[in-house]
Amino acid sequence: MATSYYSTGSVTLTNGSAVVTGNGTGWQLALISGGNVIVQAPGNVLPIASVDSDTQITAELKWAGASGTYSYTIQRDTAYLKSLDQNSESLSYLISEMRNGTLFKYDAAGTLADRALYDERPKGFSYLVFAGTSAQLYVKASTTSGDWAGPFSYGTGPQGIPGPVGFLDWRGTYTAGTAYERNDGVLYNGSSYVALQATIGNAPPNLPTTENDYWSLLAVKGQDGLGTGDVVGPASAVDGQPVGFDGTTGKLIKALSAPQIRQFVGGWEQIGEVIRTPPGTTETAWGGLGDYHIIRLRWNILPSGIGIGLACRTSRDNGAAWDQGSADYTYHGFSEQSGTLGGIATNNGNAIFIVDTSVGGNMAEGEVCITSFNQENLGTFHTGARYWRQDPVGHRSTTIDGYVGVSGARNALQFYATGGSYAGLFLLEGVRG
Repeated sequence: MATSYYSTGSVTLTNGSAVVTGNGTGWQLALISGGNVIVQAPGNVLPIASVDSDTQITAELKWAGASGTYSYTIQRDTAYLKSLDQNSESLSYLISEMRNGTLFKYDAAGTLADRALYDERPKGFSYLVFAGTSAQLYVKASTTSGDWAGPFSYGTGPQGIPGPVGFLDWRGTYTAGTAYERNDGVLYNGSSYVALQATIGNAPPNLPTTENDYWSLLAVKGQDGLGTGDVVGPASAVDGQPVGFDGTTGKLIKALSAPQIRQFVGGWEQIGEVIRTPPGTTETAWGGLGDYHIIRLRWNILPSGIGIGLACRTSRDNGAAWDQGSADYTYHGFSEQSGTLGGIATNNGNAIFIVDTSVGGNMAEGEVCITSFNQENLGTFHTGARYWRQDPVGHRSTTIDGYVGVSGARNALQFYATGGSYAGLFLLEGVRG
C-alpha cells in the first residue's frame, strides 16, 4: 500500500522553471499521480500538474528559490484531500446557483400548456416553464384548481441597460440631412467612411484627404477600369464598316448594303461534320440553322448503285416538315462530259436537284451554296450547286444555278438520295447574318 509521503532520491530545480528533475527517483513506479513537492530549501511548494516519468514532474508553479539539487518530500493526494477538493467544487456550484436564482428545486417542468396537468396539486407546488433560452417559475397559490402565482424569473435577472453601438452601424449612402452617430458607416463618392462623432450636414472629406473632424476613411474606392464596353457603331450603317460585336460568338460584325444584311469578319465558320459509313443512309439533316444567312454543304460520297438521284431540301420549322411541292424549287443548269458542253433547262418542284448517278460504284464530290438562307423579307433565296464524278467515260461536271420560289426564312437543311443509299463525308459551313 502506498504511503502518504515519498522522498526517495533528490530533485534538481532551476529558478523560474516548473520542471522538477528526479535523481534516483521512481515516481511513476510508486504510482504518484498528484500532490505537492516540498523542497528542503528556501522557496515555494510545487503542486504537481503531471508526473511525466519516473524522473520528471511538471509543477503547476515555477520554482522561486535558487537553482540547485535538494532533498525533497512528495505529499501524495489522499482520499481526505480529494474529498476536500470535491467539497470545494460543490460549494462553488451552490454559490453560483444562488447568484443565478436557480438554487430552488422545482417540482415539475414542461410547456405552459402542460401546466394544466398539475392544476389540482396542493399549495406551494412549483412548475417550471421553459421558453426558448429563458425559464419561468409558477407556484400554486392555494389548493384551488388552477390557482397559480407567477410567472417568476428563474435563473435570469432583469435586462441591463443596452451598451453602446459597436463598430460599425452601416447607414448606406451619405445624405446631408441625416443625423449620424459615432461609429456610423456611410458610402461617399465610392469610398466608405466611419463617423468620429455625432454630426449632421458635415460631409466626409474628398480624396486624397482621408479624415476630417467628423469622418475617417474606412475603405477607399477602387480604380476605374481602363477597358471599354461594347463598340458603338455609326448612326447609319456604312458599307464594310464595323458596327459592333456579336454577344454569342464575340466576333466583329460589319454592315453590307444591297441587301442590308450583316456579315462576320472572318467569313465561313464550320457548323458540323458528319461521316456516314456503309451501307449509309438515304438522308442526312441539320437543324438549328436560323442564325446563318449563307449555307454551304460540301461532300465526298460513294453511291450504292446506278441511277441514284442526289438532292437537297430546306425547312422553315427546323425539320418538322421539308419544303417540297409544286414550284417550291426551280433551277436550270449546264452539263459537261468528256470535253463536250451541252445545255439543259428543267424544273423540279420537290428539291434542289443535283444530279443522277448514271454509273454506280464511283466516288462523287460536290457542294451546294445557298444564299439569303434565313432572310424572310427577300421572298426567295438563290442556290448554286456543282457536282463532279469520275466514271468510265471520263470526268463529268454539272453546274446548277437556281432559286426557291416560296418566301420565308429557313432553319434546316436535308441531303438525301432517291433510288438508293450512300456513304461518305459531309462538311456544313455558314456565315451568320
